[in-house]
Amino acid sequence: MLEGGTERSPYFTVWSEQEQGGGFVDLYLAPFYFGYPDMRRAYLIELKYMNRSEDTPARRRKLLAEARQQLRRYAGNARVQQALGEAQLHALVLLYSGWELIRREAVEGATLNAPKKRRNRQGAREHQPDHDKKK
Repeated sequence: MLEGGTERSPYFTVWSEQEQGGGFVDLYLAPFYFGYPDMRRAYLIELKYMNRSEDTPARRRKLLAEARQQLRRYAGNARVQQALGEAQLHALVLLYSGWELIRREAVEGATLNAPKKRRNRQGAREHQPDHDKKK
């Protein structure tokens, strides 16, 4: 497991335990655009763990609710958005009881689309950051 650092896979820059949105996201896989400029996926992954002796339906619900809330908060973070580029962000929860993966889910409301594009005077598309949008 990565410990609070930045690693690179062939397709993603992988951040582990990086502060995002007032907490620490377990894994953030941002597109590695230098090697793969057409990459259109990014992932926030929250890992939740409990001992087998703690595994009850109520504990599962509590951990899943915490993870969903955390991922929604992380998804709106400026650092996540900056690395996102044109990719769509997918947020995932992995829940473990002991060593067993007992639940995996995509979190609705934390999936973000890439920022909108606008055309410049020459007709080329360019990035339009949220702060440049007219209200």
